[in-house]
Amino acid sequence: KDILVEARKKIIIAKFVKMEVDDKVKILEDTMKAFYEEHKDEFKTPEMWRASHILVASEGEARDVVAELSKGKLFEDIARVKSIDATSSRGGDVGYFRKGQVVPEFENACLSLNVGGQSAIVHTQFGYHIIKLTDKKGEALEPYESAKPKIESALKLKKRDELFDKLVVSLKDKYRVRVEDDAIESLEAK
Repeated sequence: KDILVEARKKIIIAKFVKMEVDDKVKILEDTMKAFYEEHKDEFKTPEMWRASHILVASEGEARDVVAELSKGKLFEDIARVKSIDATSSRGGDVGYFRKGQVVPEFENACLSLNVGGQSAIVHTQFGYHIIKLTDKKGEALEPYESAKPKIESALKLKKRDELFDKLVVSLKDKYRVRVEDDAIESLEAK
């Protein structure tokens, strides 16, 4: 019976908060657009690179791969046959990455290449790589329409917190509630 009484109280409180706070949270389109304009830096996507690589265990194997490539063999075909990591099944495709997501030696090699360019042999903790830069995306600003759901969610949460705090203060004033911080602290200590 006590559990049901407590559950009923919680349901009534939740309904009250919904009516007095949640149902009153409305964010206007102009407010969201203004937020977007004032916080454009938060909606920038960083510069990204896409690369493929052929990873082998020794420098000798890497030199053999470079020789095969110089004879006109396709990078992706050699990667499928000779690369020793999981990207081999994708022709060596590593996918997109941004600064700091790959080991520095690999990143530096990619930064020095033009799209379509191929690196010399690059040694890392994983082995010996031959890297091909397949794409590069510059820094870009996320369009307002795709950023809108994130903006709306953030602004609603902020507005909800403000309304909830205001509700609590008004209830404390109306019913002359005093919080005995010392008593709470002594109970928490026990």
